[in-house]
Order: sequence, then structure tokens, then C-alpha cells
Amino acid sequence: MLQNLFFATLNTAIDKRRFSKANPNDHRNFSLYRRQEEIRDPDGFLDKLRAVPFVNGGLFECLDD
Repeated sequence: MLQNLFFATLNTAIDKRRFSKANPNDHRNFSLYRRQEEIRDPDGFLDKLRAVPFVNGGLFECLDD
């Protein structure tokens, strides 16, 4: 869930926020939300996070290789 907050919310522009799809292209894309199946209301989750600002600048960039 922290990955969802830091990488997929704070480091991603609001209009580009979405859940990852089950395909190889999304596998290592850390700017996408994960664990959609574990969230009771995924659409409500996305609606609530639209109010969170985009805070880019490298502070929340994923450095995993």
C-alpha cells in the first residue's frame, strides 16, 4: 500500500494515475497502483486520491533496479 501512496500517487500526474493491468508492460512500472484485488472499492480509492497533489522532483522516485 505504501508503494501506491508514494510512487503511484505523489510521483504520478493526476490524469495518469491508474491500476496496473496483468500484462508484462506494467510489471516493472512503479507509477501504477498495485493490489487492486485487495481494495474493497477500487474506484472510490482512485476518487479519493485525485485530491492528493502531484509532488514530483525525484523525492518519491522508485530507485529499485
